[in-house]
Amino acid sequence: MRRILGWLLGKIFGWLQGSFTSTLHSPRTAVVVGRLLGVAFVTCFFTGLYSHFLQDPLPYQPVLVRPTWLYRLSQGTHVAAGVACIPLLLAKLWTVYPKLFSWPVITGVKSAVERASIALFVASSVLELGMGLLNIYKWHPWPFSFREVHFWLAWIIVGSLAIHIGVKLPLIHAHWRASRPATVVEHEVLTSRRGFVGAVVAAAAVLTVTTVGQSIPALGSVDLFAPRRPGKARPHCR
Repeated sequence: MRRILGWLLGKIFGWLQGSFTSTLHSPRTAVVVGRLLGVAFVTCFFTGLYSHFLQDPLPYQPVLVRPTWLYRLSQGTHVAAGVACIPLLLAKLWTVYPKLFSWPVITGVKSAVERASIALFVASSVLELGMGLLNIYKWHPWPFSFREVHFWLAWIIVGSLAIHIGVKLPLIHAHWRASRPATVVEHEVLTSRRGFVGAVVAAAAVLTVTTVGQSIPALGSVDLFAPRRPGKARPHCR
């Protein structure tokens, strides 16, 4: 029975993996999108650390309060990078989606570490970005402290991402630079990849611009989705 189940799952996974025929499901596309996602997450991480330790400083930690606009700039960058992470993460998952149906699922210690790091990274990232997006609108439908959970999830994301990069480093190195297309087919693949990445970057830019205006007054006129407006005092609640 166990052997039959394994054979059946292998057939199903093989069929699912073979159904993804787009040339964009490639290591090169995953590396290109992954670089952008990595930059966005690292930017979120360090601007988030600045905000966290400014509000909860460590013992004997010097608190940088000048210039006064630095905190708003840091928070604006944090929100912008966090919003940009959403389409970038979805694009990254789409490019590697066929790999989820590799069979057997685990072939050794390396594949087990890779699968575990991916699962941890995706789960924590979805939760982190979802909570961050709701926090922009000041909606907290959870019984725990947002700041504390948000802070520790950031460390989990960075840790799992570092493990994943370490495991996939040879593949990342091999596809870090684009190879010169030698055939018509390779040129078409390159064109498709550039179009896909361009669309993802455009989506991230649109989402960012329409929310970051709450922190950058110059973009206030296109601040469509953020709940706050720069320069306008919020009414006091009684």
